[in-house]
Parts: sequence; structure tokens; C-alpha cells
Amino acid sequence: MTLQDLEQLVAAGESETVEFKKSTAQLTRAGETLCAFLNGQGGRVFMGVTPEGRILGQQVADSTLREVAAMLARFEPPALISQERIGLPNGAEQWGRGTNKIVTLCDKAGLLKPEFGQQAGSVFVRFRASADGISESVTGQVTGQVTARLLAFCSQPKRASEIQSAIGIKHRETFVNNYLNPLLVKGWLERTIPDKPRSRLQQYRLTEKGRMQLRAPDHA
Repeated sequence: MTLQDLEQLVAAGESETVEFKKSTAQLTRAGETLCAFLNGQGGRVFMGVTPEGRILGQQVADSTLREVAAMLARFEPPALISQERIGLPNGAEQWGRGTNKIVTLCDKAGLLKPEFGQQAGSVFVRFRASADGISESVTGQVTGQVTARLLAFCSQPKRASEIQSAIGIKHRETFVNNYLNPLLVKGWLERTIPDKPRSRLQQYRLTEKGRMQLRAPDHA
């Protein structure tokens, strides 16, 4: 796997078959996730990646490799789990911290999320302007239509990935922050496994409060 492959996978966000861990300090949790993947449809755990999708990487010493090997050796029955190390450009960790600050400032200023890249040994940032002529009222109307479609789709329990695909939201971060989490907070949706929010079997369904909202005149 190349660094570009990794960036594409990470950009898609966590899912039922992909999970991020910031470092091997979370090795025990990583092992639990791998065990769940082995009992399901399989999956990948990426170390050195934050839950928000920032690729930080980490120094891999001999002691780190021994800890990983010891964790994998505890699987019963023994499981064949492939490992791969991907080299990052020099200063990648510092770059990651800098991008986080830039994204935060853009968000506060109401700008679209910037794009980052590396060319000829230099890091560049591309800032994007929002499209002209889109008023706040139109944006709100579109958001309301998407929300109504999402609620209707969840009349039966659905996985997060199914919901995201059904409403046509490309970026997982946008889907989670702008749609899924707000609807959970409002009580219009609920988790099928509330005591284990990150369960690979987690699904989401419409609540009675959500049904009332869906029947409201604005969503008719």
C-alpha cells in the first residue's frame, strides 16, 4: 500500500470494517477491534491515525514490534493477520498538527475545508471559496430535504454507511457532524446498541419523536 492509497482510505473515514487508532498506546483496543473483525466480515485497523482522520504516524522501535507481536499471539484460535508499515514524509507529524489548526481557523471563518498536498518537497495548502449565489435559505431547504429523506430511510434499522450512501453525502465527516449526530441529539434517531456506540453491529432507527417530525407539514 502506498501513502496515496492510505490517504484515500483514511479520507473515507471509519466504518464497520475500518478503524483508526492514534498510536500503539491503544494497542489493547486495537486487538479488541481485530477480534471483532475476525468474527465478522474482516477489516483493517490503522495505527498512527486519529479518529478525525489525521495521519500522524509514529516511531516504530523494536519494543513496539514486540508489543504488537505479543498482542497478536494471544488470539485463540491463532489468526493470520497481515501487517504493513507505510513510510511518511519527513516532518509528517508536524504537518498534521499544522493542518488541524488551519482547518479549525477555516471552520471559524465559515470557509470550506482546505486541501493539502506535497510537491517537490514542499507542502501546499489550497483554499476553496464557496459557490456564489447560494443563499442561506436555499441551503437550509436542501438540508431539510436531506434530513427528511434520511428519517424516512431509517424507518427500519440501518447501518451508518447505508444511510450515508442513501442520502448521497460523500464525506463521512460531513455526514456524521451535520446529519447523524444532530439527529441523535434531537432524539429523532436512536442507536440499536446504545451502550456500545462504536459496535461494528451498530445500526440506527427512527424514534417516535422522529416519526412525528417526519409527519410535520414541513416534511410532507
